[in-house]
Amino acid sequence: MLGNEFVDSLLGEASRNAIEKIAGQLDSFAEKIPVLSIGMEGLVAEVAGNSLTLNIGKKSGIKVGDKLTVLREVREVTDPQTGQRLPPVVEPLGEATVTEVADDYATASFSGSAEVQVGDRVKAAATSAIPPQ
Repeated sequence: MLGNEFVDSLLGEASRNAIEKIAGQLDSFAEKIPVLSIGMEGLVAEVAGNSLTLNIGKKSGIKVGDKLTVLREVREVTDPQTGQRLPPVVEPLGEATVTEVADDYATASFSGSAEVQVGDRVKAAATSAIPPQ
């Protein structure tokens, strides 16, 4: 089917034209597809100046260049009626930009005014960005 006879035939030319037209339509539609970013959470495992080692890596979906918010848990919150733990109150410390990634850990450079400690949390919120139409 991919021989010269088919390629040079009327059916081959019609197939090629149809494929090129569909490919062009798909390409123009691709810009309208929403971009989904997976939320990631992890912990700071080591602090060396402005360099952080995080306990999340490729297996968590993190990539070089990802920006994460560094947070510190300020206090726990308990529902007074049920006694259940609610999400803790957190304080943002700054931003970490991922510079290297391995399977189970990543390194990042930190920018912010607070001092990061081992055990602080890092988080990338799940977002769905729909490009303007």
